[in-house]
Amino acid sequence: LEPVYRGEGRRQELARVLELRGGGGGALEPRLAALEEAAGIAQRELGDLEWALTLSGRGLAVVVADSPERIPQWLERVLELASAAANPALRAQVLADALGEHPVDGPERLALARATAEALAATDEVERAVAVYRQALHYDPSSTDLLQKVDALLALQGSPGERLALYRQALDQPCEPERRRELLHAMARLQRRDLGDLAAAVQTWQIAIGADPRDHAAHQGLVEI
Repeated sequence: LEPVYRGEGRRQELARVLELRGGGGGALEPRLAALEEAAGIAQRELGDLEWALTLSGRGLAVVVADSPERIPQWLERVLELASAAANPALRAQVLADALGEHPVDGPERLALARATAEALAATDEVERAVAVYRQALHYDPSSTDLLQKVDALLALQGSPGERLALYRQALDQPCEPERRRELLHAMARLQRRDLGDLAAAVQTWQIAIGADPRDHAAHQGLVEI
């Protein structure tokens, strides 16, 4: 059917055939080429941005599974189409489907995990966003940015116990003295204000002072207790 549709200029039908070819088995290159062409037809000739986004998402899923080094190229396409389509729910679903159950085991999948979690959070799928951010944090446990994003979402969920565990995990990682001080301060405030555990807060402030006797904020925290 493909030659017939090409010859007759039946672009929507051609895109459907290419979509089927891209979603089947076989060699990687022909599948990606089919999905790329189909997405281009949907976007530029049919003006169907959501279909183009879905098709590009399928291409992204293929490279996530079989050729992770190509993730940046396909992820960029997906994000550009998602911005143009202005459908946050579809964006989140396309990215989540592409990531699937694959482990975050390299910088390319890390970038996808970040984009996926951000998209899920933007559609108020907080629990799923936290789960994906945790995958990313497991790969890059020293990332301050990822820690802050998980912490912020857990705060929205009202989960002080999980936030405390998050801080403790971060303290187990090698970090600069300033970063360690920030984590200890956050822990102590959480223990006092959210958990009402004054004894634990005192202990945490004391650990901070032991690490830096000139830590004015830690001394002030003890005074306030």
